[in-house]
Amino acid sequence: ASEGFERLCSTLLASNEPDLYALPAEHWLQAVLSLVHREQAVVITRRSAGLPYALCALMRADLKVGRRAGSSALLARSMDYLP
Repeated sequence: ASEGFERLCSTLLASNEPDLYALPAEHWLQAVLSLVHREQAVVITRRSAGLPYALCALMRADLKVGRRAGSSALLARSMDYLP
């Protein structure tokens, strides 16, 4: 499942359509990071195998698309967001 999500994210991140690009780059990344940032983050990440895989799929997709475009921004944005 994470491979399919990664492929979807790669496709959307490579899109020239701002609304499509914003799905993984803004909305989905923010949703995952906000779950990780909560007080109960240790419990959430330990009990939910989907959360770490979703974050990894977003980062891998960003790296793949970023190499083609000459930059990758999601990892840097994630590091700025997390404590």
